[in-house]
Amino acid sequence: MKKAKKQIQPHGFLIVTDLALTIVQVSANIEEYLYTKPAAFTGESFLEKVRLSEPDVLEEIKTSIGTVPETYRVKILIEERPSLDCWITCHKSGDYLIFEFERTIHASSALGLKLVSEAVARFRSCANMEELLDQLARSLHVITDYDRVLVYKFDQSFNSQVLAESKSDKNEENSLLYMHFPASVIPDETRELYRNNFLRLIGDVDYEPVPMRGLKGVKVDLGKCILRAAASSHISYLKELGVKSALFLSIVIKGELWGLVSCYNDKVKRPAHRVREACISLSHLAAASIEYLVSNEEKELIAELDDGLYHLTNIINSSSMPVSELVELNRNDFSSFIDSSGFAVVDGDRVHNYLTTLNKSQIQELRDWLREQNFEGVYCTSELSKEFDGAAAYNDHAAGVLAISPVSDYNQWVFWFRPAIGSVGDATNGDEPLWKDNREGIKSSRPFNAIEIQFAEKLKERLMKHTLAGAQKDKETLEAHREFLASIVDSSKDGIIGFSSHSEIISWNRGAADMFQMTADETIGQPLSRIFGEDDELFSLVSVDPSKTIEKTIS
Repeated sequence: MKKAKKQIQPHGFLIVTDLALTIVQVSANIEEYLYTKPAAFTGESFLEKVRLSEPDVLEEIKTSIGTVPETYRVKILIEERPSLDCWITCHKSGDYLIFEFERTIHASSALGLKLVSEAVARFRSCANMEELLDQLARSLHVITDYDRVLVYKFDQSFNSQVLAESKSDKNEENSLLYMHFPASVIPDETRELYRNNFLRLIGDVDYEPVPMRGLKGVKVDLGKCILRAAASSHISYLKELGVKSALFLSIVIKGELWGLVSCYNDKVKRPAHRVREACISLSHLAAASIEYLVSNEEKELIAELDDGLYHLTNIINSSSMPVSELVELNRNDFSSFIDSSGFAVVDGDRVHNYLTTLNKSQIQELRDWLREQNFEGVYCTSELSKEFDGAAAYNDHAAGVLAISPVSDYNQWVFWFRPAIGSVGDATNGDEPLWKDNREGIKSSRPFNAIEIQFAEKLKERLMKHTLAGAQKDKETLEAHREFLASIVDSSKDGIIGFSSHSEIISWNRGAADMFQMTADETIGQPLSRIFGEDDELFSLVSVDPSKTIEKTIS
């Protein structure tokens, strides 16, 4: 996305001063409001060029101005003309002060307060997230009087889904509810602006951006300005939707952008400041309620998966069979606790599919690729084809995967698959049609959340302990067998000699000691030729093929 130029929307004007209130820049449209050309402001005192009917307001602004924008209702006195009734929003940005002015649009503050109070009461009665977001959309639809209100939720990768919608009758047949949008619809820079600004207004998508005039080289950040011009890609996207004006409200939880409310209208619209205040208050209250519900949902999921882990641990501990066989035998249990559309277990050449369309070779190819990536036994993605080219063949059915390997050689894997979700739009290419997803061949699934990933990691640890315990048990059994055989060999009256492939003596029982009158200490580690000459038939047979069983009677 091209970086937006330092421009503003034309439904207001903007003045930038230094910390001493000397004007350094103004918007080019200031003459339309104050009847004075832009050049006349540069280098002049803000106090002299902008005469307020209530000077006390300016004193309050000077003492309280900070990095968070504050808004005041003022009247600007204009010589031989009616005063300009407006709202002034001001904040500090680096070494500069920014003053934004918008004409007052009258609205009843009492009505806005009443609507917010009613909405809060409805929020309290909501039992779940679906009800809460639906009430938020309905309440903002009433307060703003926009044609359509959408509530989006972002996932960890900033793909979004419309979870609530309220719209006018004329849009009844054209619903966007549950529609998915790729992360590219809102570029990173724009998303960061939403995170830091609770409200964004575009009064008319066909507006002509207004440039700044004044001193050159003034580097001032307009990121927190309500008048800031929108990126061309964003405007193009709104036009693709058939939107004429838009209002956006951020849902920020714990400093992160959880979701976004988009209010769309098919006519030019600029809501009154009191309406905007009501919207911001409502979005803040909704964010607090969402945080509470999210916390409860996470607690419920944690409890559910903890119970699941306890259940699976009991299954694991009560069995002595290898992991792959254990998981396959109990696949209903192992697949049910992670929400997925497909499940598979692979162990070498053996592959067990469960509710997945992937064939044996595709799963083995994925396993082989994972072994090469050094993921340390846990791998998770919602865009598998973006990372593994081979996944393009089954993109629709397995766009996302959570996988664990409970063995150190990563030859065994357990997979949970999620299907692709439908998506529209891509706002990264500005003038190109935005209903096309330009990431050809790449599809996204609903992401696995942190709680599910943690569950998979704990399950992997349980399975790994089971594997190690099985290996230790096998080792102990083998050692017991070896000791048993050694005791039989050592007590045999027959002479039994063990030697390596290099004809080096490695064992020497009592029978051999009696037969050759040489102890084990004297012979072990010595070449076999010490007992049998190199011309001996036994020695020649061993030298040719030491893997053969050779019997020789020694008299």
